[in-house]
Amino acid sequence: MYVGLYLAETADAELYIRGDAAELVQAALLAIVMADARSKTVLNRALSGRTLVFFGVISYSLYLFQFLSVFSIGGGSQLGQFTPVLLLPLLWNFAISLVLSTLFAFGCYSLIEVPARRWLRLRFRA
Repeated sequence: MYVGLYLAETADAELYIRGDAAELVQAALLAIVMADARSKTVLNRALSGRTLVFFGVISYSLYLFQFLSVFSIGGGSQLGQFTPVLLLPLLWNFAISLVLSTLFAFGCYSLIEVPARRWLRLRFRA
């Protein structure tokens, strides 16, 4: 499986496979990786943990609100150039930014995305 991922990555860089064939090889290798996704390996259990699934669910909202918490509320733009003295303030800023981004994203997901999906599913049935 890991060899397939490596080849898929290098196929994109066209080191081993050139032209349109690279995309076909990538698709085939991704299909092989996806076929292995249901096995009970340590990697699959780690990737399906509650924390990663939670962040995967709110990822779009997290993407939308990350800039707000880091630069405006978290104070990331006020710290200046890195020095060892700034390590603790940077870690504190990271923790505050992560918490605020997660809260904003979860709020947006709960208050906007979920109701919008419900409304769209009611209006446009397959």
